[in-house]
Amino acid sequence: MIESRDNLMIAGGTMVSNNESVRTQAIASALASAEQNPDAERIQLPWRGSNVKATVVNIPVDGVVLNPRSHRIRAQLESSLDADLVKSAPFEPRAQEVITEILRLTDKFDDLKANLRDVGQTDPGVVTHAGLLVNANTRCVALRDINAGHIRVAVLPSDASDEDIDRLELNLQMVRDFRREYTFTNELLFIEELVTKYRYNSLEIAIEMNWVSRSDGAATRRAEEGVQARLRMLALVRELQALSGNRLRLVNFDAARQAINELDEECEAIKHQDPEGARQIRDMRLAGLLSGAGYRDLREIDEDFLEEYLIPALEEQSLFQGNVENIVRPLPPRNTQNLTGLDVLQGDQAETSAGTQTAETLLTLLAESVGRDVVLVPGTADATIEINRASFVEELKQAVEAAAEDARLNRQQGNLVDRPRSFVRKASKQIRNAIEAYQQARDNPQFDADKFLAAVAEHSAAHEALQNLIGRE
Repeated sequence: MIESRDNLMIAGGTMVSNNESVRTQAIASALASAEQNPDAERIQLPWRGSNVKATVVNIPVDGVVLNPRSHRIRAQLESSLDADLVKSAPFEPRAQEVITEILRLTDKFDDLKANLRDVGQTDPGVVTHAGLLVNANTRCVALRDINAGHIRVAVLPSDASDEDIDRLELNLQMVRDFRREYTFTNELLFIEELVTKYRYNSLEIAIEMNWVSRSDGAATRRAEEGVQARLRMLALVRELQALSGNRLRLVNFDAARQAINELDEECEAIKHQDPEGARQIRDMRLAGLLSGAGYRDLREIDEDFLEEYLIPALEEQSLFQGNVENIVRPLPPRNTQNLTGLDVLQGDQAETSAGTQTAETLLTLLAESVGRDVVLVPGTADATIEINRASFVEELKQAVEAAAEDARLNRQQGNLVDRPRSFVRKASKQIRNAIEAYQQARDNPQFDADKFLAAVAEHSAAHEALQNLIGRE
């Protein structure tokens, strides 16, 4: 990487201007030239409650800088090991390289490069007078990667503020020609910023997000509730991050939109009438989420799931035998705040009774052990039991899935008599999967043959027990 007084070299060999005055002068020159041409391209952009006609210019791809405040990649930037570097010096060589690499990893980036190579840039991006891209950051990186010489950009008025730029980015997101979906966590961060930085209320945010118009009447209330729900969901994610010592990254939650949204809806529906039940649902679903269980299985979790379904399933798992009570009994009081991301405990404080079985301990063990090799399970007195975390998570996931299937079958009236056959068929399918997996893994030096043989013996014993039961009837 080479840096000069006025330029920087980013990965891929692109020389980018590292001097704002140089960029400003180059854009002003291109703009002045275009303004003399009555046929120059101009586009309408939403601007301060109205529209502005912005002139489009062709400038070298090295005459713009990538936007470190782009809401499309805020979660990825925050999750980056180089987050502090980008925050402190966003236009320095290494920071711009970090942004470049994040943009290269966005969805369908290779397709975008191929399209630009085949048909060129069809829509202009938007840039400030100082060369900061408002949108088209990904397109700029793709153009650099295919060695394109120029990028087409519409130039904003010179007095554009951060709020103007943020509102414009949001408005462009709502226009079909520009639209690419925000990830779950980037959407949450954008809404949070509109509240905390610009003091928007829920209705204003809903309108800006194009979820509703002021004339929609009853729909405005639902849209406002949608904003509040997203703020609660972000608070929940933040609390889980804190519980993990911030080893859980924001991007870890992007695939959990459906599960977290459904969790919020259910807890909101019962939190005032049954705050303790809401707490149990919240903690149990979050524990299931961290184990990797899918949202269809998480849907089966209600306030009785832990006691009625999960504990029996855990007791069937060899890893947890003898330790089940330790991972579901309440933890000693701590000097930490309760998870409040879903507002479950606001107004109606739910206290876990002594001796009550709770999912809070399971959730805490999972979150606190993120990024570590072992889970430290509380034993008797001050003793702890070390369990390999990968095994702990995998067997917990299996227990959650088995418990969810049991709950599902119990819920579906008319299917109860078919449960024995259903379980046997599922077991047969799992054995076939195990055969295929064993054939693929047995020659791997990391394959633990002893653990595998122990699991086979456990299956054989269960199969023999079933055969003996059938034979006695």
